[in-house]
Formats: sequence, C-alpha cells, structure tokens
Amino acid sequence: MSTPVLRGELCPGCKAPIEDQDGCQDTAYPYVIDGQVTWLEPLPYGNPLEDWGSPPDARCHDCGVALGHVHHWPCDYAKCPNCARQLLGCDCDMRSEAEVNRTEGTAA
Repeated sequence: MSTPVLRGELCPGCKAPIEDQDGCQDTAYPYVIDGQVTWLEPLPYGNPLEDWGSPPDARCHDCGVALGHVHHWPCDYAKCPNCARQLLGCDCDMRSEAEVNRTEGTAA
C-alpha cells in the first residue's frame, strides 16, 4: 500500500491522526437545506456514488481509510452525501445549528 497523501495530519472531524484508524469516526455532516439544518451520513469509501472511473483500492490514496469506512477530512476523494459531487468542491451549505443561528442573528 502506498502512503496516504494526508498521512500525519489530524482529521478535523474525529481529531485523530489520519493514518491511525481504518476510518473517520464522524457519523453525520450538517447541511442547511431549505433553511433547516439536516444531518446526513457521510458516504463510505467504495460507495457506488464514489465512481471515479476505476474500482477502488483497498485503501483510499488520499486519507488511507479502508473500504467501507468514512473518509477523513479533508480527503479529496470523498463525495458529498447531499449532491454526490466532490465534497471539497461542492457548493452545499455545511453549517451547524450554532453557525446558522449566529449567521442569522438568533439565539441558540
């Protein structure tokens, strides 16, 4: 197996060193959909929506997760569970309830 590109980085999602686990421990991502925060499950590595044109390797080339496990942040191979585009480049509104309330000037 080749060394993951993000090896040695801390995952902002689960706060663990990227090479130390089979996958990120995040279980949901916050999306603002129709003005409401909705939590969506991340797509695991190897999900059919992650079709990049070839079968996946045993581990992700970027973040090193094993097949069937969630990508670490900021993996460039991860797909958005809301729009199915590349997660790092999609235009989906990902904010927590606290961020939405702060942005819109309401109390949490």
